[in-house]
Formats: sequence, structure tokens, C-alpha cells
Amino acid sequence: MAKPIDLRLLLVTSGRTMWDDSDRIIGSCDLPLCDTGRAAVRQAASDYADAGLDLIICGPSEASRTTAEAFAATTGGKVKVLDELENVNLGLWEGLSADAAADRFARVWSQWREDPTSVVPPEGEALLDASDRIVSALTKALRKSKAERIGVVLPPLAMGITRCWLNHRQLSQLWQVIDGEAPVEWTDVSRDALKRPKAEA
Repeated sequence: MAKPIDLRLLLVTSGRTMWDDSDRIIGSCDLPLCDTGRAAVRQAASDYADAGLDLIICGPSEASRTTAEAFAATTGGKVKVLDELENVNLGLWEGLSADAAADRFARVWSQWREDPTSVVPPEGEALLDASDRIVSALTKALRKSKAERIGVVLPPLAMGITRCWLNHRQLSQLWQVIDGEAPVEWTDVSRDALKRPKAEA
């Protein structure tokens, strides 16, 4: 059977954790959904019960997997976990509040907030490296799939990177993209787009 020409992607930002509720920095730390996050995910999954997803691709974190499983339960889509879709490793910043990070790592944190491609978090991962990893894994999975309607569940930072790529935005604009994100949103992608270059700084 020939692969479809176009894809409909349902982009789903994984539900909130306790660190989200306490405004702590989250990178690759693996945290479960908090009660409010779990309730919001259940409601969103119910709202999109008629999405008709054939496949749901998600990262390996517990929050992403739990979110994907909630959508799978209502849409019937099969969940596929990709380790390469792990969130960006933010090193020594993880678990800190933004104020604490700004106090302890003043210059680097300021640069990160101004242009996240310009610095690497202490003992963390460069954003461009994370983008290469995430976008490469996602494009490979989408190219291989014969499904026409696919869910993609990622934590906020990884989802921001994915949206930069899909919308042809530079990674230096990551914060503006994340600020404008809807928690759940449809987007159409042509098969040709899966061959385009990755997001750029």
C-alpha cells in the first residue's frame, strides 16, 4: 500500500508535573504527572476522542508516556516510545527556580534567556545538538509510518524545538514559539517537508 502524501499531526504537550506547578526548571529529569496535570490530560484526551489517531509517538519520560497513553485510550492509537525524543538535558539548572538559576549562573542564564542557542547549560546539552537528535528521530519515524493521523507527545522544551522545525522558525526564537503554544493543536505536514533541513540557530 502506498504511503499517504500528507500527514495530520496532533501536537500534544505532555501534562504538568509538580516541578511545573512550583516553577522549577525541567529538562531531562523524569517526573510523573501531578494531580492537576493528570486531570487536564484526561480532559484533553476526552476532547480529542474523535481525533482518529492511528499512532502516537512520544518521548520516554513518564509524563510523556502517561499523556500518550491517555490519548491512546480515547483515540485507539498505538503508542510508540522513542528514547531519542528525551527532553533537553539542562544539567545543573534542573530543579532550580528561574530566580535561583539567574542568581547562581547570572551571565550564562541571561544569555540562555536572550538566545538559547548561544550557550550550553552547565553540564547540560547544547540546544542545537538536542534539536538534531529530536528532529532526526521524529522525521525518521514519520517517514517510516503509513499512518495518516499521528499524535506527537513531547514535554514543552522538546515540543518547542519541534514546532520551530515544523514552522520554519529559528531556534533562537524558541521562547516566542513556546509562549505561543497551544497544549494540543493540529498541524498538517507534507511528506516533502520531512526531507527539509532541521531547525537552525
